[in-house]
Amino acid sequence: RRDLALKLGADAAAEPGAAAQAALGNLTDGAGADAVFDTVGGAGPLKAALGLTRQGGSVVLFAHAPDGQSADFDLNDLFKYERRILGTYSGAVHEQGRVFDLIASGALDPTPLVTHKMPLDDFQAGLDLVRARKALKVLFTPSRAAEGS
Repeated sequence: RRDLALKLGADAAAEPGAAAQAALGNLTDGAGADAVFDTVGGAGPLKAALGLTRQGGSVVLFAHAPDGQSADFDLNDLFKYERRILGTYSGAVHEQGRVFDLIASGALDPTPLVTHKMPLDDFQAGLDLVRARKALKVLFTPSRAAEGS
């Protein structure tokens, strides 16, 4: 995943934890990130993301946490350092149309993110790959059963 991020234009990619903190410190002269996008979900990644943001920075939650999980961090860190947490599920309809236009025009190529292509009949196997973090994105094609129709 880190290699792909660099290939797609990320300025840096590091192992989670201390390595990420050190890499970000080098990039920002110790100030922290303006924004951190949590695409993993859960209490641990949220706490880590807050620790990576600068004063006045934002954490954008773009992943599900396990049901019923509570976060454990010092709420005063939000107040003292003027940090924000923003939850988002998906883009608005008008934004999705723009994304589709960018893909159709060739300006945005999502294919590097697709690590597996499977028939819809194998949906559960594809879901298992994603949950096991063995796939980034799975593209499902019409089912084999539908091919004969």
